[in-house]
Amino acid sequence: MPTIRDRVSDFLKTIGMDAEAVDIGENCSRFVREMEKGLALETSSLQMIPTYITAEGNPRRGEPVIVLDAGGTNLRAAVVHFDREGKAVIDRFAHCHMPGASSAVDSDTFFDRIAELVEPLLGESDRIAFCFSYPAQPRRDKDGTVVFVGKELRVEGITGKLLGAELLQALERRGARPRHRVIVLNDSAATLLSGKALLQDRIFDSYVGLIFGTGINACYIENNANIRRLGPDYPAGSMLINTEAGGYAGFPLPGIIRRFDAATQKPGEYLYEKMVSGRYQGIIVQALLREAAAAGLFSRPFAAAAAGLEGLTSYEIDQFLYYPYGDNRLAVCCGASGEADRETLYYLIDSVFERAARMVTVNLAAILIKTDTGANPCRPVCITADGTAFYQSKLFRGKLNDYMHRYVQGERHRYCEFVRVENATLLGTAIAGLLN
Repeated sequence: MPTIRDRVSDFLKTIGMDAEAVDIGENCSRFVREMEKGLALETSSLQMIPTYITAEGNPRRGEPVIVLDAGGTNLRAAVVHFDREGKAVIDRFAHCHMPGASSAVDSDTFFDRIAELVEPLLGESDRIAFCFSYPAQPRRDKDGTVVFVGKELRVEGITGKLLGAELLQALERRGARPRHRVIVLNDSAATLLSGKALLQDRIFDSYVGLIFGTGINACYIENNANIRRLGPDYPAGSMLINTEAGGYAGFPLPGIIRRFDAATQKPGEYLYEKMVSGRYQGIIVQALLREAAAAGLFSRPFAAAAAGLEGLTSYEIDQFLYYPYGDNRLAVCCGASGEADRETLYYLIDSVFERAARMVTVNLAAILIKTDTGANPCRPVCITADGTAFYQSKLFRGKLNDYMHRYVQGERHRYCEFVRVENATLLGTAIAGLLN
């Protein structure tokens, strides 16, 4: 007599949603090839964007830098320096609502409001490090050109603007005479550098920044000689590469994913992100429940209740995992006596995170293998992780740790260490400003 777990496992295999369909070794090799093609500016699902930001060296102690963090609904500014012991000191912290978050603004207004926040800090340093957590194309002069901003931000006419140059012009409109150098970077680069900021007394072979929240991305350090798109005359050294990992298209794509992808605004794009990130977990679980109900895995009362689920969120999924007998929407669907339904539901959700953990393992392992780092256990790779899906999910982190131990360390003999940094964006952005 097959158990509930057996029935769920068999069902997942028939629709291609079993975790084992993601072969870690095979997909790791494929991921590395996509990285190499992106670095050569060949057709690739990984953009592999050069940031022109270096992590080489250590910041001078006591030297301040003005830091701006623009992302989500809040705009933050501060002056950061590192004391004699290398500890980060955050002074003159200020924040305001992100311009364009609650109502539409034009480009000049957007930069004027940022200038208003930063103007009182201008006398503290001649450097401004600006973390812009929306798509922007880095430039060799360390400025960045806005590609677009997300739906949560409405700024008219900002596409194509130079972030640093526009900020300096806005300061001049306010009567200031800035002679500041502006360094622009994104949140994945800042996350990577925050590990260096926090652990200056540790020796690591390299650094990686992992963003795993509503989306997914990874940033790592690459030897300039391997970035063929820069040309043969580019100076020696290394720089951070923003992989835009969520765009990777090499993982198996089950029919259930193809169908929901076809209904998104950009079908065929950011497939890896759509399969693992917090933004899409609810959609995947809803679709999985409906297919499982059609296959007879659930009782009729549960199937009827689940059919009415709309707008399921990653938070609600975790509420069920923590409180399967609670008053959350998924638990309520199971009813008072739906024990078999409850167990089936748990195993189906578990499979979603199992697949996600295997995919993120592929992502991280490919970086270590591509860069040939982490071979010495005394010099592991520091992986600074940020994002709600990484830290708040009940199931994901334990599964990821298991695969990283079994595959990355056990089979590939690579060593790494996950690090959590408070105020990661501020500290990493400060390091960028001080080292560049």
